[in-house]
Amino acid sequence: MADSDQELGLGPPEADLKETSEKLRSARSGKLSHLTRRRNIVDTLMDDETHLEEIKGNMDKFNAMFDEFKSNHESYQATLSDEDRSNDTTSWYIPKLEQINAFMDNVAKWIAATERQDTEHDVPVSSGLEISADVKFRPPDDRSSLYSDRESTVSRRSVSSTESVRIRAEAERAALLAKVATLQEKHALEDQQEQFDCQREKLRKRMETLDLQTELASTTAKIDYLKNAESQAVKGSALDAMNTYLEENVESVSLPFLEQLRDTRLKD
Repeated sequence: MADSDQELGLGPPEADLKETSEKLRSARSGKLSHLTRRRNIVDTLMDDETHLEEIKGNMDKFNAMFDEFKSNHESYQATLSDEDRSNDTTSWYIPKLEQINAFMDNVAKWIAATERQDTEHDVPVSSGLEISADVKFRPPDDRSSLYSDRESTVSRRSVSSTESVRIRAEAERAALLAKVATLQEKHALEDQQEQFDCQREKLRKRMETLDLQTELASTTAKIDYLKNAESQAVKGSALDAMNTYLEENVESVSLPFLEQLRDTRLKD
C-alpha cells in the first residue's frame, strides 16, 4: 500500500522528506546569517548619530528579513516530528529570538534618544565657528512642529515596543507548544509502559505456572520409574531365591524322581 501511495504521489518518500527538511533548515540558517550581517551593519552605524536615517532604512530591511526568517522557520518545523520540533524550538529557535529581540530593543532606544537630542538642540549656527548674536530660539509658532516630531518619535518607539512584546509572546507560545508536544509524547510513552508492564506480569505468571507444571511432571516421572524399578527388583529376588534352592537341593529333589521313573519301567 505504501508503494502504491508513493507511485501515485500521495506522499513523499522518507528520503525525499529528509532532503526537503534539510533544504528548509539550510534556508532558515541562511536567512539568520543575513539578519546577523544586517545587525552588524546597524551596530557599526550606531557609533555615529548622524547615521540616524541610514539606520532606520537598515532596520526596515531587517524587519522584512525577520519576517522571512520566521516563515522559513515554520516551514522547516512542519517537516519535523513532535519531539524534534520541541528540541529545535527550545535549544535553537528561542535563543535566537531572544538575541533578535534584545537587538531591536537596543536600536529602538538608540533611535529614540538620538531623535530626542536632535529636537532638544535644534539651534541654528553660523557657517563659521562662532554662534551668531542674532540667533534666536525657535519661535512659538514652530512649537507645534516640535511637538509633532516628539509625537512621531513616541509613536515609532511604541511600535518598536509592540514588536518586542509580540516577539516575546511568539517565543512564549513556541515554548508552550514545545511543552505540550513533549507532554503528549510523555503520556504516550507512559501508556505504552503500562501496557508493557501488564504484558510482562502476565508472562511472569505463565512462566511461574509452567515451571511448577514442569516440576510436577518431573516428580511424577520419577515416582513411576521408582515403582517400576521396585517391581522388577521383587521379581528378580524371587527368581534368584528359587534358583539358589534348586542348586542347593538338586540331589534331594532329583533322586526320588529317578527312583519313581525306575519303578515304572520295571513294572512294564
